[in-house]
Amino acid sequence: MPVVVDVLRCRLAATIPLCAVLLTMGSACSGSGAPERVNVFAAASLGAVMAEVEQLYEAANPEVDVVVNLAGSSTLAAQILAGADAAVFASANTAQMDLVRDGLGLGPATVFATNELVIVVAPGNPLEITGPDDLSRSDLVVALAAPEVPAGAYAMEMLRRAGADVAPATLELDVRAVVTRVALGESDAGVAYRTDVIGRSDVASVSVPDDYQVVADYPVLAIDPETGGPVVEMLTSAVGRAALNDAGFGVP
Repeated sequence: MPVVVDVLRCRLAATIPLCAVLLTMGSACSGSGAPERVNVFAAASLGAVMAEVEQLYEAANPEVDVVVNLAGSSTLAAQILAGADAAVFASANTAQMDLVRDGLGLGPATVFATNELVIVVAPGNPLEITGPDDLSRSDLVVALAAPEVPAGAYAMEMLRRAGADVAPATLELDVRAVVTRVALGESDAGVAYRTDVIGRSDVASVSVPDDYQVVADYPVLAIDPETGGPVVEMLTSAVGRAALNDAGFGVP
């Protein structure tokens, strides 16, 4: 059984003796043979956070191999309901989580993060896009996530609130693809999460006014409580909250 330990002090204070003790604690439960694989199915926008949590968790639990599967939440939900071996599901909205919970007869999920929408544009915003209304301009090529994807559903609601009639040139399977379209110059603009553009130099962002903003809730659930529960515990702990804050997510 994996050991969940408080590695936040290692992460923030770099206390070498303490880290050594914590890693020893994780190693104490390690058995012989190949590491135990724990599959984490997570929304594409959680990529940076899950990479950090995976690294920290495996450092404290060397007998465990955390494997993160990133995709649109609707794709992940369909895979899980089709029988995919997922120990943890972290969705970008409650609708896809509810499909999995109802389909598998599971208990409630925990909302562990929030996100906001931005308009993704080319660096320097050469087309002078200032808000959602501009996305209805006939001279723009706009990329959105598909409406069954959380980012797409949120974008549609945001545009509805703004009264913007937008005909997207492409509907993508996850939010990363929207940002990639803009970064490659294949689209003039797109709608993605704020966290998707933080730290990037190949795209820029335009804020969505509060009146039109749609806040995304991210629920997480251990589908397999024994192997996935400790991962969820770390994700919702001070360690996970620090990783989420660093990546630009809100924490309830």
